[in-house]
Amino acid sequence: AGLVDASKTALTATEIKALTHQAVQNSKSRTLSFTQNNQKIAYCYPAYLGNLSSIKDGNGFQGFSGYTKSTVDVDGVTYNVYLSANAATASGSYTFA
Repeated sequence: AGLVDASKTALTATEIKALTHQAVQNSKSRTLSFTQNNQKIAYCYPAYLGNLSSIKDGNGFQGFSGYTKSTVDVDGVTYNVYLSANAATASGSYTFA
């Protein structure tokens, strides 16, 4: 997971590897904090863990519909990539599940 430029509409394998929060345990579910400066949030993990069904902000508001999903091959492993549709300048935590 990490932040990407506001102009991004898709990520490459190289960009996924460069994201700041890199460790995904044995689960797709995590809560992460971000400080955005006109940036989009990207959340990526191996597709074999399944699809997300929820992305909530720190206030518990559902934001799942504000993300686009794609898949990208990273070193022979297919990754689910969730990218926020709109850039923001904000700080907060997000729960991906």
